[in-house]
Amino acid sequence: MNIEILATAPLPVIIHLTAAIFCIILGGYMLYAKKGTRTHRIMGWAWVVGMAIAVTSALFIHGFEWIGPFSPIHLIIPFAIAGLWTGVRDARAKNVRAHREAMLSMYWGALGIPFVLALLPGRRLHMLLFGDSETLLPTIIFAMVLTSVGSYLRWEREIKSYLHR
Repeated sequence: MNIEILATAPLPVIIHLTAAIFCIILGGYMLYAKKGTRTHRIMGWAWVVGMAIAVTSALFIHGFEWIGPFSPIHLIIPFAIAGLWTGVRDARAKNVRAHREAMLSMYWGALGIPFVLALLPGRRLHMLLFGDSETLLPTIIFAMVLTSVGSYLRWEREIKSYLHR
């Protein structure tokens, strides 16, 4: 681990990384915690605020300019904003199934995919965790784990239904 990468990182990167890690940890816990409780609602709002901070700070992170100051990874931002809106709207409307789908999509799509992309060699997170290594192995392993766990959670009901026939 090369902690100097954080010491030289611009403020938006530090804010973004802190908010994203907070959301990855809290969201991971919430995937398995009891749903519908007061604690779930409080933690859910904390997660939404953390995601809003991560999304907003991402607007100020630039490096690989593609369209103006934005890179292809910035294409996730409008989907993340829409996902947050949809998830909160569905929760407030007590549409549990739609809320669950929106939040799972947000967790895996707006956190998981960018995290895998941030682990590519040459990216700041890759350098922080693995130094100057040019290996793709950590990225590939994480992508496989993310895909497996995300797919299971997405189709958990169908898998259990199929196995219990």
